[in-house]
Amino acid sequence: FQVGNQQTAGRYLNPQTAISILASKIRDQVDKNRPTGDQYCIVIMVSESQLSKFSTVLNSLTAVISLPDWCQVARQATALSTSAVDKLYQPATIIQPRFKPQANLNASPLREYLKKQSAQIATLESLANDKTNVIGKLQALAAKRTAKLNALKADLTALASLTGSVYSMAISGNSESIATQLSQATAPNNNQYTVASLLLSSQPLTFFEELLCSA
Repeated sequence: FQVGNQQTAGRYLNPQTAISILASKIRDQVDKNRPTGDQYCIVIMVSESQLSKFSTVLNSLTAVISLPDWCQVARQATALSTSAVDKLYQPATIIQPRFKPQANLNASPLREYLKKQSAQIATLESLANDKTNVIGKLQALAAKRTAKLNALKADLTALASLTGSVYSMAISGNSESIATQLSQATAPNNNQYTVASLLLSSQPLTFFEELLCSA
């Protein structure tokens, strides 16, 4: 956002520009939130030449690593990649007159209390008449947990297929040292669709390093 090369069709960010911007940012003395002292850093970048491929890779990556900024970029890239089709879609117009939102016309002071009381009684009656015992519910919960773990395993396995689109490296040191190592890094390509981030911590980022930098 607000970085990259300005052109008529918009801004385009290639890997070399992204690396330079991150190196300059880590040296930003004006930013009061700039980390100080020795830091552990994971550099992660996604770069593609086509917008559709860029959004696909981002969606696959954010399914495992839900970085908020990257999730936002994934949503924006997906919206841009489908905008050509969405522009041709015209939703149906509401027929007049319109239905107005529902409203409580009877402001009875006991209505809300009786509503909550009825909900509690209904919950108790449902639990009393439930045919599924506690063991059955735990088994259903275990099956749901297994399904979720299998889905996560599939998403993690899918990361292996992203080789050539996702680039990462682990570095450490003070801010100046990290910025210098970033400046000396070689850009992987010159694609125009790029997102790059620094994951910074005063503690070792073992999980992210094993997940992203093991290859």
